[in-house]
Amino acid sequence: MRVKVAKMLYTVFVFRDAFIVCIVNSLTSVFAGFVIIFFTGFLAKEMGTDINHFATGGFHAAFGVFPFAFTKLPLSPFWAILFFLMLIAISLNTQVVYVETVATSLTDRFVQLRKYKWLTVLVLCISLFLLGLTLTTRVRCGKWVHNSS
Repeated sequence: MRVKVAKMLYTVFVFRDAFIVCIVNSLTSVFAGFVIIFFTGFLAKEMGTDINHFATGGFHAAFGVFPFAFTKLPLSPFWAILFFLMLIAISLNTQVVYVETVATSLTDRFVQLRKYKWLTVLVLCISLFLLGLTLTTRVRCGKWVHNSS
């Protein structure tokens, strides 16, 4: 009887937590969208240009337009530090989710790895880091496999 109640409460908490995460994620996205729209509008007004001039998005917006806009705001170093801390937090959050998803999948498939989850995560991080080096450096796999000399 006690196990049934505990399992029922666990199920209720999982659904509640999943609902809360979905709502908070959606509200955060809407809030971030409003902030970006207001921010680009502020910058367009300050520079006397059309807002379509700043509608490039992506890397240029994060590292070109926004840091320039921070110089126009009061307490600009404070806002710039907060913005780049936010970028770091978002990227680390994404990486943790990806690594945890793969590690959990591996430990679910190979049950004997559950005792060594920390080692599984460590090996996974090192492997993904080494694979990522091929995407960020000039050395490509083709040079190692197809040696022309």
